[in-house]
Formats: sequence, C-alpha cells, structure tokens
Amino acid sequence: MEFLISKHKEKLNFCGRYGFLNDILYLEFTASGFEFCGDFNNSDVVIDTEIKAENGLLAVILDDEFESMKEIPVFAGEQKITIAENLNGKHTVKVLKLVEYSKGFYAIKSLIFDGSILQKPKQRALKFEFYGDSLTCGYGNLSSNRESPNPFGLLEHGYRTWAALLCEKMGAQMSAVSSSGQGVLTDCGGNPEGVIFKYYDMALPSFKIKWDFNDYQPDVIFIYIGTNDINYWRMNENAEPDWADFDKASKVLLESLREKCPNSKIVYLLGHDAGNIYFDGVEKEYKALASQYDNVYYCGGLSSTQSGGDWHPNVSDHKMIFEKLYKFVSENIKL
Repeated sequence: MEFLISKHKEKLNFCGRYGFLNDILYLEFTASGFEFCGDFNNSDVVIDTEIKAENGLLAVILDDEFESMKEIPVFAGEQKITIAENLNGKHTVKVLKLVEYSKGFYAIKSLIFDGSILQKPKQRALKFEFYGDSLTCGYGNLSSNRESPNPFGLLEHGYRTWAALLCEKMGAQMSAVSSSGQGVLTDCGGNPEGVIFKYYDMALPSFKIKWDFNDYQPDVIFIYIGTNDINYWRMNENAEPDWADFDKASKVLLESLREKCPNSKIVYLLGHDAGNIYFDGVEKEYKALASQYDNVYYCGGLSSTQSGGDWHPNVSDHKMIFEKLYKFVSENIKL
C-alpha cells in the first residue's frame, strides 16, 4: 500500500527543518527527516523519492534505538529505496538525510509497505538547535585519513556528530542549521556572501523558503561558527579582520535568534588554537556576549585530533567533542 507523505503528515514527527512543495516533502539540512509509527505485516518498507545530490547517505533508526541505525548510500535520480526489511508488528521508523544542504536535497513522495500508519509516536520533549559549519555537518567524519573526502556525500555522516551524540545522550530533538565553509563575516575562501546570515532563517535554502520559528522553539541553541573566519584570516596575511564588524554581525545574529526564540538558552562554542591571535579575538567576542546577555554561555576548548577528511574531526573526534560539551551543559545549564 502506498501512503502519500502529504496526506499523512499529521501522523508524522518531523526532524529538523523541512518543507512541502507540490505535496512532496523536501529535506535539505543535515539530519532533517521524519519519523512514523506503523503496524507492519512482515513487510519491507520503501520510500518513493528523488535524490537531487550526486551521492549521500540516508539513516534509518528503528524504535528510537540509536544503536539500530543503519546507513543507506543514495545517488542522484528518482528511485524507490528500501529502508527496512521484514518488519512485523508495531515499530517506529525514523528516516534522516545525512549530507548537508549545499550538496543537494531529497524529495520524498510516499511510503510503501503492507500495513498501516498509526498515530504519531511520542516525541522527545527537549529541543536543541545547532548553527554551524562543517564541524557541525560531520564533514569528512567517515574518512579514514586526512585527505579530501571523496566521494564527499558518502563520507559525511550528519548523525554521528558531537551534536547528534549530545541529543541522544540528553533525549533531545535535533535541528541542525549548518553548511561547510560558512562563517560570520566571510567563508573559508574570503567570500563575504558565504556567511550564516544567508541561511539561518531558511527551511529550504535552495528554494528560498523561510522557516517558521514558531514550529520549533529550542530549549538550547548552540552556535559553533567562526572557525572559517579564523582560518581565512590566518592563511591570508592581507586579510585583517574588522573586529567592530565581527562584533556587530555576532550581535545581529544573537539578537535575531533571541527575538525569534525568546526563551532559548544560547551557547557559543569554539575549539582551541593556542597562539592564534584571530582565535583569541573570536573567543574574546563570544565571552563578551556571554557576559553581556542573559542566558548566553560560552564553552571553549572543544578540540580534537582532527583525524578525518581535510583535517576535520572523524567519528572518534566527534565523540571527544561531545564528551566535553556534555560535561559543560550538565554543569552549567539547567534544563
């Protein structure tokens, strides 16, 4: 039996940001997806979808058990993808897009299986949202070395990241608004157009569709961005930062998020780069924001061995970052 997503959306929990176009569910951001509860008759479960990405991964989690997660490689084109096999009885099925939005979108038309869709499963009460760059996307985290990840989409796992581990540990929903290379004033290549302001309020960036912040009010917002600004300034001797502009841009983002999510606690994050004057400048800014605004925090020192692709964290490194952040959240933020 075929179940059109658009006709059954009241029975689905949506994960992260999403949108509907022509009655089709579109997913762009990392770890965006949906969850449903079904009563299955020894049935495989299939999604009818179009993948607008050269390649990528799809995660499937059964019965909200993180350890049950399996990854399915996907490639460009219209296709029917088997996401589970021989299910019998009642199960919850969660489907997540694992590659970041800049590498394409997934358009999901329907579910196909023998059985019925039940009422939506109970959703986690706690809500987290993460604004970031490649460190949040999971860029290269499945790579076995520090070379550039190739094929890109098969070596980026958006639900084996520090952010996902934190959500799993604390029983929180996850929304990740992130894209590799992005910064506060500039991207990693010096392009002032490659900044978080271009997408922080989007549901579907490729289609310029805005997100309704009323649909998801996070308990905590984590902002891990600024690394690409630091790296660009460090590697280009003529690219001196304007700290007044950085301060202004940081405050615009913070105050915009505070207006849209007035009850959210906000946590700024950074790694560690001893002796880097640009890192010191960004850290000084984030510490100042934490002291100037209510319910704003700073957590630094989230460094790792950076053993993944392009000197990014691999899965083990993401676990190290998660452990440091979990300790900070547990000791400093009342939830």
